[in-house]
Amino acid sequence: MLQKFLTGLNLILLVFIWIYPAVNYNQLPEIIPVHFSGDGIPDGFGSRYMIWLEAGIATLLFGICTYVYFNPSKINLPEDFKKNTHAIQKFISVLCTLVLLIFAWMSYQTVQVALDNTARFSMSPGIIIGLLYVGIIGMIIYLGKANETVKH
Repeated sequence: MLQKFLTGLNLILLVFIWIYPAVNYNQLPEIIPVHFSGDGIPDGFGSRYMIWLEAGIATLLFGICTYVYFNPSKINLPEDFKKNTHAIQKFISVLCTLVLLIFAWMSYQTVQVALDNTARFSMSPGIIIGLLYVGIIGMIIYLGKANETVKH
């Protein structure tokens, strides 16, 4: 059930990552911010076409997550862990969702800064990145416990 929800959420995030810049593309200036300093101030600029690179990377990462989800035995894990495919699939689903959340936020913020709707990139992704780290650590602990259950 969780995996189906996360898969749906991931698809919605991926659509947003492509549609939001597309809807705003004609209003974007020719030069947009493509990199931000630690305090959210744009410090790197490029062509507005670069907005599609971000969406392409997100799509590539989604594709990798999907491949690993359906082929968990192909990833480099100890043999004991590979036996618990359900736990690995749950881990991949959560990880993919967190990564796509970060990309969706980056896409939204990049467009907002480019359109002068905000002066700086909001550091709210720091919260998402923190959740990513906590999620990864939590899932590693979960995988370890799930693996112990399989062994016994």
